[in-house]
Amino acid sequence: MSNKILITAKPRTGKSTLIKKIISEVGYDKCGGFYTEEIRKDGERTGFMIKTLDDKEAVLASVDIESDIKVSKYSVDIVAFENICLPGIEEALNNKEIIIIDEIGPMQMYSKKCKEVLSKVLNGDNKVLGA
Repeated sequence: MSNKILITAKPRTGKSTLIKKIISEVGYDKCGGFYTEEIRKDGERTGFMIKTLDDKEAVLASVDIESDIKVSKYSVDIVAFENICLPGIEEALNNKEIIIIDEIGPMQMYSKKCKEVLSKVLNGDNKVLGA
């Protein structure tokens, strides 16, 4: 029996909402990792925030930042992602029951470090909830 659950669905169908609800039910003390939230201005999505379960956050991608990395209309801050999310995931491998990775997508895959950490997570013994 696998201890990894990866949710796939089209954008804006509630994957992150479901993950946050499960974290709330299971308990923040048992979970480590990150989730994403949309940045919206005047009713339009302009980017994405990354929020860790140990209370760190940063802009992952936005139409308002400069970066050589682009996914659709968004510029991606891969350094912020690596500095905010990856250390929390690696720490959670050692002391949390469930690893939360809300978004394994094109933006994250620009990071070689993310691919390495993801390999550890998916090949490890921790439970994983991801999208």
